[in-house]
Amino acid sequence: ESGETSISVTSAITIPAGEELTIDDDVEIQMVGAEATLLVKGTLTLSDSAVLRGNDDADRKVSVVIVENGGVFTMKGGTITGNTARYVSLNVDRCGGGVTVRDGETGGTFIMNGGTITGNTAMYGGGVHIATTREKNSKGVFTFNDGEITANRAVHGGGVYMIEGTFTMNGGEITDNQADYTVGGEVGFSASDGQGGGIAVELDDQCQGTFIIKAGLIAGNSANRAYPTDNGLGGGIYLYKSTFGSLTAEISGGTIENNTVQLS
Repeated sequence: ESGETSISVTSAITIPAGEELTIDDDVEIQMVGAEATLLVKGTLTLSDSAVLRGNDDADRKVSVVIVENGGVFTMKGGTITGNTARYVSLNVDRCGGGVTVRDGETGGTFIMNGGTITGNTAMYGGGVHIATTREKNSKGVFTFNDGEITANRAVHGGGVYMIEGTFTMNGGEITDNQADYTVGGEVGFSASDGQGGGIAVELDDQCQGTFIIKAGLIAGNSANRAYPTDNGLGGGIYLYKSTFGSLTAEISGGTIENNTVQLS
C-alpha cells in the first residue's frame, strides 16, 4: 500500500548485537518524550525518504540515534531532524542532536552515504557527536562519504563535534550550521563562545582523535561570540587538544569557504 507510514516511539528501543533493522520507503518515526531513541548495538540502515524525527521535550537529553558497543548505523538516505539534546554534566554520557556515535566494550560506527541531518540542537554536536564515556579503550567512528549535515545548532560543533574517536570526510556537505552561544540557554548551560560552526574537535586530557578530510564541502557555517570582548572560534573548523591529548589531523582535499566568526 502506498503512502506514508507514521510510527511513534515513546522509550528507548535497542537493536541488539547480531540483529538488523532497515527503515526505508516513506516511513516516519516520531520520538515522543524525553527518553525515546534508537540505541544501535546491532545494525541499522536508514534509506529512501524515511524520516527520524526527534522532539524538544524539556527533559530530553538523548539523540535520535545512539550507536555503541560495536553497533553500525549506515545512512543511505532519509532525514534526521527536529531534535534537541539538552546538556548533561561531564561525568555523564553526552549526546548530539541528531546522532551520537560512542564507545562501549567496542566502539560504534556511523557511515553516512547519503541523506540529510538537519534542524537539530545540542550543547555539543548539533548534527553528530563522536563521543566517549572516558572509561573505555574503544572509540567511536564516523565516516562521512555523502549527504548533507546542514542547519544544525550547538555551542560546540554546530554540524559535527568530536571529543574522542575518528572522523573521516570523503565527501558530502557540512553547510549553514551554527556554533552559537545562545544555544547554551536553550539546553541548560551558561553561555560560552561558539566554537566550530561546521566542525569542532576538542580533545581533553588523555583523549585520542583522528581527523581526516579528503573531499567534500564545508561552507556557510558560523561561530558567534558570547560577550562583546570575545570572539567566535572557527567558523568552518575548530581544532583543540589539551596538553595530554593526542590528535592526528590531515586535510588533503575538499573545499572550505565562506564560513564566518563573530569578532569583538
